[in-house]
Amino acid sequence: MKQIITCILATVLTLGTVCTTHAQDDYTFATQTDVDIFPLFCDPCDSVGLIRIDNRDGFISNLDSLRQIRHIGGGLLMSFNLSNVERSGLHNVESISGSWRYTNWPNIDTVSSWVKLRDLSNGELRISEFSDVRAVLGFEGIDSTRRLVLDSPDLTTFDAFHDLVYLGRLRTRARALDSIKISDKITTLDQFWVRGCDELRYVSCLPSLDSIGDLEITNTPSLNDAFYNMGLTKVHKVDLWEQPGMSDLSWLSTLDYLKEVKIREMPDLTTIEDIDVAMGLIEAVQMTDNPNLSDCNTDWLCHYLRDTSNVADIADNGVGCSSREEILAQCIFTDIEDVLPSDDMVVYPNPVSDRLRIEGQCIDCTYKIIDALGRLVLRGVWDTEGIRVQTLRAGKYQILIEHVDRVQQVAFVKL
Repeated sequence: MKQIITCILATVLTLGTVCTTHAQDDYTFATQTDVDIFPLFCDPCDSVGLIRIDNRDGFISNLDSLRQIRHIGGGLLMSFNLSNVERSGLHNVESISGSWRYTNWPNIDTVSSWVKLRDLSNGELRISEFSDVRAVLGFEGIDSTRRLVLDSPDLTTFDAFHDLVYLGRLRTRARALDSIKISDKITTLDQFWVRGCDELRYVSCLPSLDSIGDLEITNTPSLNDAFYNMGLTKVHKVDLWEQPGMSDLSWLSTLDYLKEVKIREMPDLTTIEDIDVAMGLIEAVQMTDNPNLSDCNTDWLCHYLRDTSNVADIADNGVGCSSREEILAQCIFTDIEDVLPSDDMVVYPNPVSDRLRIEGQCIDCTYKIIDALGRLVLRGVWDTEGIRVQTLRAGKYQILIEHVDRVQQVAFVKL
């Protein structure tokens, strides 16, 4: 304890000089003596900066002499051999700013809050990957915190923070964690980040969420069913990576705002048609290594890819979705300013069994015929002989006629 040692030396040298420390000073407690002499030279010390409790040598038995502390302004870092330390000396703490972190094998099964603690609004609770914490309980009466990070590989139980109204970020890669029971009053998150949580099946706040900044899910297939109970309307970034068992994205069908899409190595995903946001919103797209993804003909994606200045990383997906060109070949563009007036061209006969003809000014026109599933089935350059459609199966189709910078889309039926 550098601060206290300095005060001891000054007192000896001046024979009676009163020595005080300043609020918001930082302290490291590594021995029981560090703890015991704290109140002798800290006047007053109801507010401190950073506190480190480092019991790697096992010399600390209790924290009783820290009872005067009410506010921790720089974080609380607790590590090594805490199971044999009586920690009630910190039970008068009312607020913590900065990171409250358990790290470096604190040898403690359960983390719970203290009766008087009510303010974590400028702080966070972090259970590090280098800890052996198994349960997080309590923390009632706290209505906001910036971040919860749950990374302990031994963590199985999280049943805490039931009064939260605001939570900034929720992150976990605790592979043994089976549920996160938390407040259902939370409606927005800046980030929901889950990676490699093999047992996680339930997060109680998911159904109440309306908005998430960054939604990042990696290799946690056990949580797939929980997503389908969500009603999100706004997400800045969707990042799905190695999420087996998810074949569609219908749980994102309620979105009306989305900026970035990253979909990578999703072995069972077949379609993105359920994402239906307004054209022009999307700012970044990555879709790679999704072997069964073959349905990408969505208005927002077509609009994005049509602008060659928009960067997109699209590769190694299923047929029809493996490149910008493959997707654009299936797109139907119906921009109002591009559509020909209905009396400019007529497609006949309709229904048709053999040849489909176009009546009107159509010099060097190209056409694409799209089936009811949005797949490109025919394309070519129109000529006066018409378009042979006898090989098409009976059903409904759309023909997209392109002439210079104008487009007309017409529905027809193949008999």
